[in-house]
Amino acid sequence: SPLCSYNANISDVISLSHTCKDDFSKIVRCSAAGRDHLPCCARRGISDACLPLCQAVHQTSTGADFWKCLSQIGQIFTCYEEGSLQLPPPVRGFKAVSVEDGMVVLSWVSDASPEESNVVHFEVFYKKMGTDEVVATVFDDNKQVNTTVPIVKIVGLEVGSLYRFFVVSHNHKGSSLPSSIIKLNASAAAWQGIPISGSSSPPHILSLNARSPTWLQFSWNPPAISHPEDVLSYRLYYKDTLVPNSTLKMRETDVTSLRIEFLKPTNQYLVYATAITVHDGANVESSGSEKLMVWTETTVPALIETPTIEPEDIHLGSNMTVHCIAMGSPLPTITLYINNQVLRSEKTRHMVTMVHNVTSDMGHVSCYADNGYGTPMIASRKITINRAPDLTGPGLTVAAIGDTVSLLCTVVAFPAPVMAIFSDEEMKHSLGDTDRVTIIGEGDQEDYSRFYLSLTIHNASARDAGDYYCHANNTLGEERVKMQLQLTSPSTNVTQCCSSKN
Repeated sequence: SPLCSYNANISDVISLSHTCKDDFSKIVRCSAAGRDHLPCCARRGISDACLPLCQAVHQTSTGADFWKCLSQIGQIFTCYEEGSLQLPPPVRGFKAVSVEDGMVVLSWVSDASPEESNVVHFEVFYKKMGTDEVVATVFDDNKQVNTTVPIVKIVGLEVGSLYRFFVVSHNHKGSSLPSSIIKLNASAAAWQGIPISGSSSPPHILSLNARSPTWLQFSWNPPAISHPEDVLSYRLYYKDTLVPNSTLKMRETDVTSLRIEFLKPTNQYLVYATAITVHDGANVESSGSEKLMVWTETTVPALIETPTIEPEDIHLGSNMTVHCIAMGSPLPTITLYINNQVLRSEKTRHMVTMVHNVTSDMGHVSCYADNGYGTPMIASRKITINRAPDLTGPGLTVAAIGDTVSLLCTVVAFPAPVMAIFSDEEMKHSLGDTDRVTIIGEGDQEDYSRFYLSLTIHNASARDAGDYYCHANNTLGEERVKMQLQLTSPSTNVTQCCSSKN
């Protein structure tokens, strides 16, 4: 609403530019108030690219854009304000009330004040048309009739030919803009006996902005001719040109862009747009815009890259960022799995996920991509989480004197720890290999954070009984676990032996 004032300031325009970008054409139409400000703008030196704004024509594609003309918008709004006070208002309710062979009667309503009515006259422009209206030349009409009353009879038309009409108000200061167009066949046979209401001019510069195998994205410029109080909506028509006698389909919107979805890949479509206004409670549809013949893209099955994980060194309890990058057309759906559990899914080409409070079981990360064409793809990688050593041991081991005894200590840690087995609690006396004792340390073949340290005693004797301490340390910490060995006298009674060993 701050922009709907002749006193709008540049800071409001800048701050609201993104929020109101779809409403700039409406703001221009309201500000121009149906008057033709072109002479004023020309006197004030408005550039050629921005001059269409002076006739309420907002065209982003040609440079006549609110934002691109920001440096001149103050001068343009000054013309708007002056013109709203000095120039005559546009007519409304323009319609053909009677059509005969070679003749048409047109009427309209003027909103000129009683003080203005004696100095305002009306100029009716008309032109014989071909089978298709040329959108770019809606103001290019080569015949004119003037009148001081809001009704006119035009004769001498070619019977059976198509004509286009519009009317402007005029006073000694200038003129209004046309508010609607009537397009009709100048013959009694073509007239259905009811008034023909004027419509806006068609949308123009219909453009394809983006495409995929299953959708097409279009935009267009609003009608060059419409009443400033008209509420405009649009219809986008399309049909499959590769299927004989295919049905013409339609989508409606209130803005000047639309995406048509659920289309066939590698297929051609015919597309055009119309504008809708409401007069006397009924929808009045303009003629069509340019017709485009466009293709949807060919499908490309989804491909997925190996997950990228940041940072390289991941610590237990910290956060990590996983990047899943996919290709394919249409846009694939990417799903992130951690240890085969779905964490997140999104339709995109690059999905970035922050994983908080990393736990020790998050060792397998997978990115999965599917777009409905071809075989879904998955890429995985293992991650090793930095952690201080975590040790587990056998606790109590009971064996007979003379047996070979093994004590196995399991260490989970990363980076790889330094491991040792001590025979004293103060860990001053570490064990090494002898003729009866073997110490073996090794890493797991699949889990890079799991390590094993074993103590094997051959021909165990009574002096080998007692406590042993498995110790591991790395840059993140250290830990130890106590392992007890209990030795008993050898027995030939198998039942007694089994009972003693529980």
